[in-house]
Amino acid sequence: QSGSSYNTGLSGSLLDDNRLNYYVQTGKASHAGQTSTADVGYMGSMGNAELGYTYSDAYQQTNLNLSGGALLHSGGLTLTQPLQNTVVLVEAKEAQGVRLENQPGVAINRSGYAVMTSATAYHHNRVALRTDDIGANLDIPLAVKDVVPTYGAISRVTFETRSGKSALIHALLADGDVPAIGASVFNQNGSNLGVVGTNGSTFVSGVASGERLQLRWGSSDNEHCWITLPELENGSQAGYQEFTLRCTPN
Repeated sequence: QSGSSYNTGLSGSLLDDNRLNYYVQTGKASHAGQTSTADVGYMGSMGNAELGYTYSDAYQQTNLNLSGGALLHSGGLTLTQPLQNTVVLVEAKEAQGVRLENQPGVAINRSGYAVMTSATAYHHNRVALRTDDIGANLDIPLAVKDVVPTYGAISRVTFETRSGKSALIHALLADGDVPAIGASVFNQNGSNLGVVGTNGSTFVSGVASGERLQLRWGSSDNEHCWITLPELENGSQAGYQEFTLRCTPN
């Protein structure tokens, strides 16, 4: 403030990933009168929007700015925030709504894609999904990856996803013993779901009712067994269900 003039303002960001920002300012000059400005901006997966309003003794003005981009790739067309020189296409099927950790406002769309619109060329770029957004019926074994793009490149990062329920299994062999610690657990597609811990316990995710899982602790025909999952309920309070199940040779 100076004499009969003053100027004051307030700015900041809101929401957990700072995708909403605001700016408010008012001031008065001795010969120009008072002028007030308010501006709010939002960063979304399909683009950015900014709305501004200015009021003074002489005029009023409203501004609306929309900006964004589009990336055409083998999986379709993905709308984005404004694209920079080097970008990363992120693929995570069945993970709609899971946000990118380091790109405010950007989330995986219904087709399973999102775009990190600005990457640093010739450097390691961390591409991460927000694990807080991963629901109870979705498992993403590795939610962080690293990419080193060249200048002007469109890099692609694919995250493996498993849609299904989670279970804590206490496995017992036919003779009442427990499988060896470190035995691998595979689903019927051959994907590794985890390993057996102490007392024959293993935690698996992305599984379905009636699915058969193989426990294998060696390469011989007699060094594996099969578990058949029972009916898995929806909405478990713990986020998983617990079973003691027999692991049989066939």
